[in-house]
Amino acid sequence: MNNRKLTVTLVSAAIVLAFCAFLFLNSAQDGDTSSKISEVFVDAIIPLLAFFGIESSVDTVTFYVRKLAHFLGYFALTLLLHSLLTRFVSKKLALIISPIISLLIAIVDEFVIQRNSSGRSPEWRDVLIDLSGATAAVLLITLLNLIKNKKGEDR
Repeated sequence: MNNRKLTVTLVSAAIVLAFCAFLFLNSAQDGDTSSKISEVFVDAIIPLLAFFGIESSVDTVTFYVRKLAHFLGYFALTLLLHSLLTRFVSKKLALIISPIISLLIAIVDEFVIQRNSSGRSPEWRDVLIDLSGATAAVLLITLLNLIKNKKGEDR
């Protein structure tokens, strides 16, 4: 591996590790701190919904904000993992391995880290939402690969 490829690989690995640390640090926050972070988004979304004539309770919007954070976090993690793994294995194998690693990280995140955070409780539902985000990332990668291959055939 030449120096440039090694540097890109190390940077990619550092980004994956930093993103995992971000996920774990968020899960390690106590319930009050986590709620305050969610409130920032909820306070921005409720007036936006009202503008469009959609009435929602704070509890409902909070629920969806928190679940969307799970989905998007593991969507992004899977994209990052896939990008890193393609440096070591085939794209198809990376497509299989990356959501599996994301799922394992989600389980650790939920049942090791969050379980030990005051005011937080681990839920299998959140792991399934995380897995849904990972699956959506795999579907996006697959779709982009199909489009790329289709364009290659049209030439």
